[in-house]
Amino acid sequence: QNTSQMAKRFKRDIVNKTVGSYREYDDVIIFAGINDIAAIDSDYIRTGHTWSEEMVDKRVFGIIERLDAMYKEAKDSGMRVIAVTITPWGKYKGKVTRYGQSHWSENSQRAIDAINFWLLSKPENVDVVVDAYNVLGDPNNPDTLKKEFTGDWLHLNKEGNEVLAKEIYKTAYQHICSQDN
Repeated sequence: QNTSQMAKRFKRDIVNKTVGSYREYDDVIIFAGINDIAAIDSDYIRTGHTWSEEMVDKRVFGIIERLDAMYKEAKDSGMRVIAVTITPWGKYKGKVTRYGQSHWSENSQRAIDAINFWLLSKPENVDVVVDAYNVLGDPNNPDTLKKEFTGDWLHLNKEGNEVLAKEIYKTAYQHICSQDN
């Protein structure tokens, strides 16, 4: 889903979820933005028009605005907010659909870099930032996932998901679990 779709469901599916009189979730992990960015170049394939820098900036602003609103809503409800950076997806070339074809480009990378820079600055309503981009990225192939973590250069495979889960645990939970012992 893209951040617009997530934001529409966020209150109902996350913030207002209860078990009896208790809120169901104490923490929320938000890992989002890549589907919004994929649309940048999908439009190019469909129309033949490259997005201008202004259009990319507008898309980035919209993604940040929706992420920030979800972070604030979760924080205001008492949840601990864990934000995950957007993963690299260089080399990805998706299937052609009636909506176009998603693939990595300089425009999409510029958007990823801007959003990840904002996330790594730890926005006001974020408690923990997990840097998935650097954990899963290939240091020898900038802007791409490590080959062992993906089958298509976009989606994480089992090993990639395990590495991300361990990083989320290490960054967001390990200190809590070690205090309990």
